[in-house]
This record gives sequence, C-alpha cells and structure tokens, in this order.
Amino acid sequence: MTNWPSHSDYQLAIQDPNQSLRDPKLRRCKPVCDNWGLPAPSSGNFAIVFCLEHTRSRRCYAVRLFTRPVKTQQYRYQRLTEHLQQQPRSCRRHLVSFAYQQEGILVNGSWFPLIKMRWIEGRTLDQAISSALKYTKLDRLDKWIEQWRELMQQLRRARIGHGDLQHGNILVNKKDHLVLVDYDGMYIPSLHGNPPDEVGHPNYQHPKRIVNGYYGDKVDSFSALVIYLSLLAIKHDPSVWDQFHDDDYLIFQKADFLAPGQTPIWDALESFDDKEVQGLARALADYCTKEPYQLPYPDEILNHVPSLIAIGGSPVPVSTEWLEEHTNFFKTATNSHTGTQTVKTGGTEWLTDHLSKGPGHTFAVNNQPHSIAANLQQTAPGGNVQSPSSQARATATASGQMPGPQRANSVSSNSVPQSPSGTQQDEVGCVWLIIALVVALVYAVAKWLIRHHSRPRRGRKLVVALVYAVAKWLET
Repeated sequence: MTNWPSHSDYQLAIQDPNQSLRDPKLRRCKPVCDNWGLPAPSSGNFAIVFCLEHTRSRRCYAVRLFTRPVKTQQYRYQRLTEHLQQQPRSCRRHLVSFAYQQEGILVNGSWFPLIKMRWIEGRTLDQAISSALKYTKLDRLDKWIEQWRELMQQLRRARIGHGDLQHGNILVNKKDHLVLVDYDGMYIPSLHGNPPDEVGHPNYQHPKRIVNGYYGDKVDSFSALVIYLSLLAIKHDPSVWDQFHDDDYLIFQKADFLAPGQTPIWDALESFDDKEVQGLARALADYCTKEPYQLPYPDEILNHVPSLIAIGGSPVPVSTEWLEEHTNFFKTATNSHTGTQTVKTGGTEWLTDHLSKGPGHTFAVNNQPHSIAANLQQTAPGGNVQSPSSQARATATASGQMPGPQRANSVSSNSVPQSPSGTQQDEVGCVWLIIALVVALVYAVAKWLIRHHSRPRRGRKLVVALVYAVAKWLET
C-alpha cells in the first residue's frame, strides 16, 4: 500500500511544479513562498493548500492536496462538477470553479490527486470581522448579513448544501463579497447515498450531527444560523466579539450547543434589545435539542417570511407583528361618540378576519417574535431527500375561531333583524366564493414572488403591495 504524503512531502514536491505536476498550466507556475523561501501552505483538517502563480499571465491558482486517502473523492467531485454546471451564474458567483485531477502531483514516485482552483484574494470571515471592528466599519457587517441570506436562498434553489460552513471556509474577497471554499463535504441529491468522511467543524455543527453523521438537504440549517446570528449579534453589540470570540470560532462553541441556554453566550444574547437576535437565539437553543432533519431549511430560518394561508389544511404560523409592520398604511375607523370600532378598514385584524373565512383553511397566528422558523417542523425521516414542496408545514394555531368581518352599518338594539331572502343568501355565497378565489390567487402569486424573485426584499414588497390592493378591493 502506498504511503500517503505528509505536509513536508507536499511542500518539497511543490517547489518544482514542472517536475511534480501534470497540469500544463500549473507546470508553468511557481509557488508563492514564505520568508524562508519555502512554499507557503494553508492547512485545513484534511487538506493543505498552496498558491501557485503563472510565470506569464501572473494569474494565481490554489492547489489543494489531500493529507489522507479518500476513496470516493473522485466520484464526488465529478458529480459536483456536473451539478454546478447546470446552475445559474448568480449561484456560482459565491463559489469557486475547480478541477479535480486524479493523478495531479507526483510525490515519492507515486501520483496523488489534487484540486485546482482559482485563487481568491481575501480574508477568512473571522479576519474580516476583526478588521471591520478595528476600523469601526460596521456597515460591512450589514453587507455580509444580507449576502448570507441571499447565499442561503441561492443554495436552496440549486439544491446544494455546503456541509462545513465555518469561518475558515468563508472568504471575503476584495469586493467585500462572500465566497465559499472547501467542497469536500458538499451535499447534492445525486450524492445522497455517498456521504463524506467528515461532518464539519464541531463549533458550527449540530451536536447530533457530530455523533450520528447526518447528511441530507438540511445539512447547513444549523451552521447557517450559527453564522448569521453571530454576525447579527456582533453588529448590534461589538463587545460580544471581545468577550466570546476565539481563533477557532466566532462567538459560539461546541460546549454552548451541548448545554443550550445554560452557558454565558445565551444569557448575553437574551439581554439584547434587538428582537431578532433574541428570537433567533431562542430558536438556535431549541434546535440543539432536535434532530438535524427536523430543522427548517436555512433560507426559511434566516428570512422567516410568514405565509398567509395554510396549504392542504395544515395551519401555517403567521406573525401578527410582521403583518402590522407591513400593513401600517391601513387605518381603523372609530366611532367618535362611543369610542367603539364600527368599521374595519385595515390592520391585521381585518386581514385575519377575511382569511379565516376561507373554506377548508385553518388560519394560525404566532405572537412570539421571530418564532416562525423555530416552530417549523419537518416530517421527513432522517436522511431522506424530499423536494421543498413536499415538506410538511409547522403548526402554531390560535385557540378559538377568528371573528368574521364587521359590517359598516351598526344595527340599533330596538330594530328587528330581518331574515335574508334566498337571493340575498345566494349573493352572500357568491361574494364569499369570490373572496376565497381571490385569497387563493393572492397566496399563489405571493408564494411565487417570495421564492423566485431575484431580490427577496423587493419580492416581499411586491407581496405587501398585492395584499394591499386586494384589501382595498374587498373593502369596496
């Protein structure tokens, strides 16, 4: 059996690319060296990376060399290449093009695999955060937070899971864009039956994944939230960086996940004034006790956009706080004499009144801030791959029946109510049928806009505008 090269073996071989490498372009490169004149390596858990610069074009390449044998690596990277080639450019701009070469480097008389990649000039996420805090450029954190949400949406659409999201695998390039590297543990549907030999960085992964080795389409749900929540907390209070950061993690570590809600970081986040930080911290603590496959998808957690009506009779939680924020252009008319409300012309009560009347639908309200993602439950068994549309929605129903819409004209206590005629009953039935159809159409369009619009914020604004337009129509 051939002995696998050590770090020093690779470092010695890479000094002469023309003799040790098979790729024609790489053979015309020279390694970037340290102060001692030796090729400067960047080491990871299972690989070592060297930077090679082309002698003519000055273009730099990253040569990734494995420090241990991996039997399925060639098959995995072939499937990854095929899958990524089918994805839109918007998804690939956060990834680095690569080429797997089974016989890439000659070491001690034997050929070993390598991965050739474009070299990314930039810093790892933790280094970039330190720089931003040092020069008090907190606006950079806002950019990264927004990019992280968009990146998780793009990976979801492409059915890709990175598998090892952590600060060392996230680079911030010269344009301040986030770029993911290290694809050894990446998930795509065609690799579902071929899990990698690694389960990711323990300071970012779900504690039960470390033990049981979950590998599925929600492989990034936990780590994506850890990174997102860390960025949010640091932006709102940079002192948490000085208090909790270490070279091996941002602000969370493995011990925090093994004791959710019981270590100092949880108390610190609970004391935040920002409701999003509080809500997501509680969600993360709750996720620590669940199985990885039970978590929502990463983009669902980070965007926590409520759905308006339930699908197939399964109630979907809706945050009244979110609705009030996005329907503040509605006003409630009040009787100036009695102080009681006689006409509902807007607000979340108006919306829930009408939505609750849809036939066969259950309307659910969740008053806890940002607990939508925390309460989503998935019915997929561990490890099974299901399309997003097949996932079961979570429940957080309100007790009791929602009140119906109020009439504009109040009835005197002395007046005698008259029974509606058959024609009037038919008209009322037709009105409710039209309302139900309109609500269903609004839901379908809203769902399409949120999922497929290239700019999520604009998509949500369009949804709000659509709801407003329908509300005004129904009001008349």
